[in-house]
Amino acid sequence: MIHELAKRLILLRAGGIALLAILLSAALALKLPLAYPNLFMIGIEWLALHGMVLLSQRKWQITTTGLTLQLMADVIVVASLLAFSGGAHNPFFALLLLPLLLTVGILPLLSQYLLLSVILTAATLLILVPAPISNTIPQLPNALYALLFTLDGGIVRDAPFNPLDVLAKLGLWLNLILIATITAFFLSRLHQRLQNQQVALKQAEINSREHQYLLNMSLAAAATAHELSTPLASISLLASEAQDAYQHNESEFAQQALMQIQQLVQQCKKQISHSLRQHQLERSDQLGFLPWNSYLDNILLHWQALRPTAQVTLNIASTQSNMPDAIDLPALTQSIVSLLNNACDASTQPVQINFTWNSDTIHLCIYNEGAGFPDGLLATFPQPQLSEKTDGHGMGLALAYASVLQLGGQLALSNPKTGGAQACITLPNNPLDWQLRQNAAQKINQSVS
Repeated sequence: MIHELAKRLILLRAGGIALLAILLSAALALKLPLAYPNLFMIGIEWLALHGMVLLSQRKWQITTTGLTLQLMADVIVVASLLAFSGGAHNPFFALLLLPLLLTVGILPLLSQYLLLSVILTAATLLILVPAPISNTIPQLPNALYALLFTLDGGIVRDAPFNPLDVLAKLGLWLNLILIATITAFFLSRLHQRLQNQQVALKQAEINSREHQYLLNMSLAAAATAHELSTPLASISLLASEAQDAYQHNESEFAQQALMQIQQLVQQCKKQISHSLRQHQLERSDQLGFLPWNSYLDNILLHWQALRPTAQVTLNIASTQSNMPDAIDLPALTQSIVSLLNNACDASTQPVQINFTWNSDTIHLCIYNEGAGFPDGLLATFPQPQLSEKTDGHGMGLALAYASVLQLGGQLALSNPKTGGAQACITLPNNPLDWQLRQNAAQKINQSVS
């Protein structure tokens, strides 16, 4: 917008200089009693200002301060021209308002107020300027005299007909047309620009809906795949043991292995159903509030049912009397589970969860005593990288980051000086904001589906 305004001001300034040349030529032809040397000098100064502006915009960056100073200089030049050509009696007196009309909604409010103060000061001073045109009737060609008389209505009056009065009326008419045309042109362009921006916003909203839907599906798929990796590995091992047992005629041992495989298959089915229910919950309005400690306990209870050998220590750094509320959002739950799985895979030592909060934010840090995050991952995070694990794809951290970012939070990775690795989730301490974002995600999913 600033660059567009700068280009239009150059065109308007050039048009103003051309209009000044035409009016001075007409005034000379009509032999009007004006201060021509002063007017010509101010016109030359305005032309020099126009050249300096053109040169500066080619060499330096256009700024709002520079545009404000240019407009102030233009107002001073126009006010000076009016001061030597009738002041407030000049029909083009209202041109002082044109710079302010063109900058409404584009320049900052402070710049507009400064420009308004300069215009009001100039208008107040111009009121004190007397009319330079005398009451004597100038000698005009008969054809022009007759035309002006016709435009005045041709009414016979007691006072002698003065064509200067008609010229003043023509000037007011031309001034009105000029301001109305320029203002309508700029307002129409501004309206067109706003419409284009609305179209661009709608297109961006459509793209955001598609990305949001893909993100939610990716989160659900990644979390399910991550949680199914352990039971599937056990199924593969038990199937191999059952095959060996049948080959050695150990039918009882083979039957036990098959029963365990069946239990694990049922467990996988439950996990898939649970993920589907979570996805449907994410697309519904049944999202309830519960304290953060209860929310974390529910996550750990479900997670440790899938990983019974994992050890977790939950540390809450304050009393539970002022415990903030959370919303059981599947996207957040899957992110926390993904971080827990990574921490458990990195070390056999107990995983520590540290939960703190203040009036503005909530901090949830998951710490493990493993080898720490690779330097390459920390340097490029949150961009996904190939996982160093044999059964991983390196997408868990990137998807967790995208999910937390969707809720207005941040995910930070670090390697503490004491060793190990730490992933910290920071969220605003306002679950209503999460709900608003989640409702928007629900509408996105419904529109895309």
